Amino acid sequence: MGQALGIKSCDFQAARNNEEHHTKAFSSRHLVVRRGQPFTIILHFRAPVHAFLPALKKVALIAQTGEQPSKVNRTQATFPVSSLGDRKSWSAAVEERDAQSWTVSVTTPADAVIGRYSLLLQVSGRKPRLLGRFTLLFNPWSREDAVFLKNEAQRTEYLLNQNGLIYLGTADCIQAEPWDFGQFEGDVIDLSLRLLSKDKQVEKWSQPVHVAHVLGASLHYLKEKRVLPTPQTQTTQEGALLNKRRGSVPILRQWLTGRGRPVYDGQAWVLAAVACTGSLQEKEVLERVEKEKMEHGKDNGIRPPTLQTANPLYLLLKAPSSLPLRGDTQISVTLVNHSEQETAVLLAIGVQAVHYNGVLAAELWRKKLHLTLSANLEQIITIGLFFSNFERNPPENTFLRLTAMATHSQSSLSCFAQEDIAICRPHLAIKMPEKAEQYQPLTASVSIQNSLDAPMEDCVISILGRGLIHRERRYRFGSVWPGNTMCTEFQFTPTHVGLQRLTVEMDCNMFQNLTNYKNVTVVAPELSA
Repeated sequence: MGQALGIKSCDFQAARNNEEHHTKAFSSRHLVVRRGQPFTIILHFRAPVHAFLPALKKVALIAQTGEQPSKVNRTQATFPVSSLGDRKSWSAAVEERDAQSWTVSVTTPADAVIGRYSLLLQVSGRKPRLLGRFTLLFNPWSREDAVFLKNEAQRTEYLLNQNGLIYLGTADCIQAEPWDFGQFEGDVIDLSLRLLSKDKQVEKWSQPVHVAHVLGASLHYLKEKRVLPTPQTQTTQEGALLNKRRGSVPILRQWLTGRGRPVYDGQAWVLAAVACTGSLQEKEVLERVEKEKMEHGKDNGIRPPTLQTANPLYLLLKAPSSLPLRGDTQISVTLVNHSEQETAVLLAIGVQAVHYNGVLAAELWRKKLHLTLSANLEQIITIGLFFSNFERNPPENTFLRLTAMATHSQSSLSCFAQEDIAICRPHLAIKMPEKAEQYQPLTASVSIQNSLDAPMEDCVISILGRGLIHRERRYRFGSVWPGNTMCTEFQFTPTHVGLQRLTVEMDCNMFQNLTNYKNVTVVAPELSA
């Protein structure tokens, strides 16, 4: 009997199982399955097995994970191969058989410990034999799993979509930047499990909340090590390198290896991008905020608590929600003197460049005015705001914070108001068909009009897109003078079926990392009759 049950090989059927478990994008060679859902393996024997039932009673499977697998902490399970499977615990059942092979369905519990598993075959009287290794993940498709999601659109967005958006700008001018979350890159599972392995409580890896806490703490630790103060002085080339952040995976690789460029605090939003794939949820939140602002209106004037005193003062600041790069605009400050006497006021106005998290990036411009306000009257001061008057160019990925403070010259009474202004760069336009055929050349055109007051020099356009272009392509162009438009075409051949994203990025002496994207649905070629 022992000779008859000698195992010749074990086929994990990775391609088929991964397809059924929504993990085919991870790998077609390595088995990646989700808990609470059965997967199929095929055992091939060295010699024919004729006495099925006696042989079946001698066979069991062992699944184990972690450095010290144990049945006590549920990191090891031994279960028989039977003709009936139990869907609530580790179990195995023979679905098909002949003299040379058995097709076995293996079921994992919906609350199993996730991680990298070894699967062994135990035959009575023999040492367990390793059949292979597989990775077990949470299962949002399983109702019994704690991470179950009812909405298919959410499952598609959060789990199957690698192309996301990072929202920058201000609440009044939201700017979307393409971001590659890259969760299906070949080493992402290994990198994630490597982060998770710092936690030795493997038995708690069955709990999504615990796993999220561990990964969050690990990323925070990496943040403390890798996020450095942004240099106040840097060349254009250095600034470009600091902001070359297009996706999560390269950053995660750099953090874990300790090599590569650090992340500076001005670009530390990438930490959230590395740990997040919820671009749809972000968009919903932003749209809700914008809706509430429209419903409730906006008043950026801050009335001081001393408004009803003998010497009240009121300040209102108005500014546009956005300002073109290198452009100019008008701002207005309204001062109201509610007192019965003339009031001398010092008005201080300033503009700062601010990072997304409110950290000051640079002082750009300031102005002071000494004013005399008549009794019970308001005075409107209109001031021109010019990029050319700024002490320096705002750093990449910052917005402008306009502040105004009015101070009574003979008392401590003061009023303060502020406005955030997004910086709008020239629009990078992409034109290409919405639908394309796999392995057939596809042409895309890219154009940009120079709306600035100076020529755009040293222009470099980069195009990239998983499933569309094998490697990133870079093209150098000449100068684009103010008012002129640069237009060019690229040709590439899609290789992957499905919804793909083409990302175009432009750098020049006036700005860096100007990006836009276009989606295309790639369909398989029709078979000729």
